[in-house]
Amino acid sequence: MPAHPTLDALDDAFLRVVYDAGALERGRTYADGGRAKVLSSEPGRLRATCNGSGRAAYVLTIRWSEHAGFVELDDTCTCPIGGGCKHCVAAILTAHRQAQPLRSAPVVPLTLDWRRVLGGTHPSPTAWPSRSSSPLPAGMPARPSPW
Repeated sequence: MPAHPTLDALDDAFLRVVYDAGALERGRTYADGGRAKVLSSEPGRLRATCNGSGRAAYVLTIRWSEHAGFVELDDTCTCPIGGGCKHCVAAILTAHRQAQPLRSAPVVPLTLDWRRVLGGTHPSPTAWPSRSSSPLPAGMPARPSPW
């Protein structure tokens, strides 16, 4: 059974082997322009949409697996070319960019002191007006609140 490598297997060097220079250049432009949207991504499979140069939006599926140490790629696109196109390149690059912040973000332990978080959100008891210092409006009964 073939192994399903992560998206990292589809690096720039691999893309240069699989896609022609025109698809790579236009795919980068599409990715930079935010035309590709990743619908789902998991090891060995990527589903996305990509807005074409006209009004059309294309749906694409990219599958990859590893056999005998080599990565094999199968991509399909609803564009007239059908795969191996700039839309697939844009989707792969977009998926890489979305995953990048997750890979490079440092893990910072979250320790919050509730006093510091809530500080300043409620006045201290010494800042509350005393009962004798705040007169009641006319007609307001002077009985304590049940709360």
